[in-house]
Amino acid sequence: MERVEKIEIIMVAVALVMLYLLWAYPFVANFIMLLNLFIFGGFSTYLKEERFRLIALALLIGLSLANVMLNGIKWGIDFKGGTRIPLTLEKPVDTQTMQEIVQKIKTRASALGMEQVVVKAVGDDLIYVEVPSDNEEILKKIEDIITKQGVFVALVDNQIALKGDDILPGTISPVPPQYLHGADWGVAFSITPEAAERFAKIAKGKTGYPVYMFLDKPDNAVILLDKNELQKIIANYSIDYVDFITTLREVLDNPAGHIELAFELKDLDKNKTYIVLNGSKEEELLRDKGYRVLSYNKEDLYPKIVVGGNNIIVNEWRAIGLISAPTLSKEVTQGRVLLGYTITGHAKGYGQERILNAKEEQKTMISLLKGGAFPVKIEAGSRTTVPPTLGEKFLNYSIIAMAVALFAVALFVSLRYKKVRIIIPMLLVTLFEVIILLSLVGSFTIDLAAMAGIIASVGVSIDAQIVITDELLKAKDHKEALKRAFEIINNNAIVAILALSPLFFIKVVEVVGFAISTVFAYVLGVLISRPAYAAMVERWLK
Repeated sequence: MERVEKIEIIMVAVALVMLYLLWAYPFVANFIMLLNLFIFGGFSTYLKEERFRLIALALLIGLSLANVMLNGIKWGIDFKGGTRIPLTLEKPVDTQTMQEIVQKIKTRASALGMEQVVVKAVGDDLIYVEVPSDNEEILKKIEDIITKQGVFVALVDNQIALKGDDILPGTISPVPPQYLHGADWGVAFSITPEAAERFAKIAKGKTGYPVYMFLDKPDNAVILLDKNELQKIIANYSIDYVDFITTLREVLDNPAGHIELAFELKDLDKNKTYIVLNGSKEEELLRDKGYRVLSYNKEDLYPKIVVGGNNIIVNEWRAIGLISAPTLSKEVTQGRVLLGYTITGHAKGYGQERILNAKEEQKTMISLLKGGAFPVKIEAGSRTTVPPTLGEKFLNYSIIAMAVALFAVALFVSLRYKKVRIIIPMLLVTLFEVIILLSLVGSFTIDLAAMAGIIASVGVSIDAQIVITDELLKAKDHKEALKRAFEIINNNAIVAILALSPLFFIKVVEVVGFAISTVFAYVLGVLISRPAYAAMVERWLK
């Protein structure tokens, strides 16, 4: 078998393998398409025969069309509507920490069943979360889950027995209803052997002690409660006032976070966070004066307790992040090392509403535990919403703009050369580039900026092809003509890529899509489409 035939078979075989990967692994289609660009670009660059360059272009077009048919195009919220939520970090972080935070947000979002959420880092202290929805309930849920720091701590006898880092993420799972033993929801997980030994040591001999499990317990805070409301709890359970207040203070002030119990506002401190009743005059006063405030309804602001004998246990207190307080059984306190643990809790409402709320709280807990704790605190800013109807208009306008650009190019080329054998390959290659770019960039996300880059690539493509055509038309030696043309084209590409590189690092995320699609266009042109066009037009001119 001749060399040419062998290479052609290899190229087709590689294309079939990549086609299978696009079908079998759609969740990494973007990286597969990027790999296709460089693989077939390598064939085109290093196998300099004309036919190999044309085959490389044809195979890449086929794979691009297959990718669109198999996996579709990922449109940004600019085109399909949705909401962008800006998240500001408490302080700037390095690149590695930023990547860690972005990945944790993605993990939390996917655990909530929101795989379509797009998370983008912007500089060193800002993240954009794009959600394909404008539903207020969904957005509020996502904001709540991604702005919680996710710090999990379990205390036994005022000692930290478990931390979030001790949990093995792959073991986190919901507890079946038949094993909840009166709770509304439950989440099971396993911990590291080192953590299991520490827990066994701390829990040894402490049968009946509560395991206070906190998630994002406030630190350096003040909780403002009404004595009358506390008296109602005392009356319901017939417990001693001093014992009750002592228990509350132990739960409030411990290694998980320091919270002061107060019955009136005094000695206000800007460095403290104030936990108050939602809609109260105290909340209004604190917010007006610029204090940090966390407000809750009455049900969440006050603790829920259980009483057994002389023991008072606070088993849930949402305002301070206490999610559960199971008591240690005898078998757990004998020094045995156990790897599996469970968090349980109660939901709001009654009947079907309670069941639905329990499922949501269980899903939220799984999401937070799987995502892990953020290294810094995060605050959500003002949302930017694009209605679906407006997004559809943006897409239609973009398609019209691309069609106008192609028509203008066709008209210009026709007037300039007036030769069908030049006009047809020039327009075909430009159209092929647009198809490949739509598939490649669409495997990531196409927003308005990325679409602008794709439309601009039409002009870049024609400009390069004009250079090739003019050099071929005015020279007798086509080899030297193409050498001069590609020197110009390659230099332009290098300069453009270097000029666009800073856009990847500035804090204006809206221009990143333009930079990505434009760089892809230059790389595609240099590796595949310009050599393929040169092969076509040179052959037809001969």
